[in-house]
Amino acid sequence: MEALSKLAAWGIQPGIVVDIGTGSGLLAVEAARLFPRAFVVATDVNPHAVLAALRRVKAEGLEGRVAVAECDGAGCIGAFDLAIANLPYLPVDLEDDGCNRYLSMAWAAGERGERALHLCREAARARGYAVIVYSSLTPGDVKGCIESRGFRVAFILSRKLFFEELYALVARRVQG
Repeated sequence: MEALSKLAAWGIQPGIVVDIGTGSGLLAVEAARLFPRAFVVATDVNPHAVLAALRRVKAEGLEGRVAVAECDGAGCIGAFDLAIANLPYLPVDLEDDGCNRYLSMAWAAGERGERALHLCREAARARGYAVIVYSSLTPGDVKGCIESRGFRVAFILSRKLFFEELYALVARRVQG
């Protein structure tokens, strides 16, 4: 949320925001508050997360400004100005025993970071800015992923936790 607040303080006013892997919808709701002229689309592959996000959006009275969709990444919407992605971070593959699959999608990045980098590429479809949250445990080069797709990293916030460090990378598309 700190990274989103930084963009708002810079005067950035995106028209369309996508929250990739929204989970409970917390960041989507915060984006709607910080960017009052924006329309926010919150996406998640987990149908349980989609229901949780819908409940949060309704509780906040933001049904007209925040839509929630069940899809992978940003593939279900067209163009957008700002992407928010809180990437899965552990270097393990998905567990697929039915009900655990959705839970593990929230944290399983793939042994080489395949899932995390897929979602990073989805975020890089943004026309303007991308905010990507990831961990020191995330396999793959997240910063390189976004830079190789025409973005310049503006800053990185970091927080040390018990066994990892979390990063919030804010990147701006380079006009070319």
